[in-house]
Amino acid sequence: MGKGASAEKPVRVAPGKIVVAGYAIVGGQPDVLLARYDPGSFCGDGVVDVGEECDDGNAADRDGCSSSCEPDVDCPVPASGCFELTRSGTPLLLIKDKSPDQKDSLKWVWNKGQCTLPEDFGDPTSSTSMELELLREGAPVFSTTIAGGGTCGPKNKDCWKAVKGGYKYVDPSATTGVKSLLLKSGAEGKSKIILVAKGESVQPPTLPVTGPVTARLTTSTGTCFEARYADFVKNESELLKAFSE
Repeated sequence: MGKGASAEKPVRVAPGKIVVAGYAIVGGQPDVLLARYDPGSFCGDGVVDVGEECDDGNAADRDGCSSSCEPDVDCPVPASGCFELTRSGTPLLLIKDKSPDQKDSLKWVWNKGQCTLPEDFGDPTSSTSMELELLREGAPVFSTTIAGGGTCGPKNKDCWKAVKGGYKYVDPSATTGVKSLLLKSGAEGKSKIILVAKGESVQPPTLPVTGPVTARLTTSTGTCFEARYADFVKNESELLKAFSE
């Protein structure tokens, strides 16, 4: 600054606004110095500033406004634990333990789930694997794993393929017991998972079961989806049919 210049103490103002930062007397005329605050440095302050499309006052994603202050999906990850159901009663767990073992089967239907995005399933067409467990009092009584990628069946077709909103697994030979698995993302109450396993590789848990059972599908990336079953419509030595709590 020239002779007679002075400066005001900077103050925080709404980002993007031009403010007088100081002035100087040059040739007998005042020369105003201007400063513009960078709006990017204030994303997350709850004020929609220049360069921002939204600002919800936090740095979280998937809550309607992203951490970069751009519109985002409103589909939050569960604060702790697994994705769960939004409604009880409909999701099904059906297990048949027959003789011979080729007649064994298991069907798990997880639908009307919490809001889920396709990326919550990872990418099973590449390397993300899945494990379904049935747990009683926290201890597994059944488990089966579905590998990511690979080819299945006598024609060696890709086991997994991407479908609208998710992924689908098909193994006509049911090598590990699992014949099909559908992973479908959706808005709150619209996501679903359907797993069907058949044949001697299923190895169902000993029936009848005692106490509530939790079915949990976990991806190799650590995301899980679960439902709890205590309403046993059938709980016999060869058949378990239950609806979620």
